[in-house]
Amino acid sequence: MRPIALLSNGDSVRMRSHGFSLTELLVTLAIVVVLAGLAIPTYSAYVKAAKLKESAALLTHTAARLEQRFLDRRSYASCDTGQSGDECACHVTPASDKNFSVSCKIVGLGYELTASNKANAGLGAVGDFTYTLNNSGARATTKFAGAELTAKPCWLLEENATC
Repeated sequence: MRPIALLSNGDSVRMRSHGFSLTELLVTLAIVVVLAGLAIPTYSAYVKAAKLKESAALLTHTAARLEQRFLDRRSYASCDTGQSGDECACHVTPASDKNFSVSCKIVGLGYELTASNKANAGLGAVGDFTYTLNNSGARATTKFAGAELTAKPCWLLEENATC
């Protein structure tokens, strides 16, 4: 019960209390916990999808640089004297960022790019997500969330995605 104050004319008036009651604080806390429980998993999935889309950007950027090399020199490779074919290295340095690294391999007269996630990228163990792209534009997902995949002719960049 709230305290009562007596005025100089003898009337009594209820005084207003300041602050929140314990019940009001607990209800507010419960609402915040429920909202956080809904928002955090959604946000985490969004961040993961954004990181996976970076791999596609890295692969296409490196492929564009290799195609420019091919237009300029009629070869994807940079060969030392006495080397040929698979012994040659890719001429361009593959792109890389904080979440994925891209490797390049000369295959016959073409190339194959592979993007794999790095350690501590928030995507699981190293190589849990692996994507490839070759000189004919064929895309593939060879590993998704740690599971080996076969015959996935596209880049799976989100959970529950299909080709």
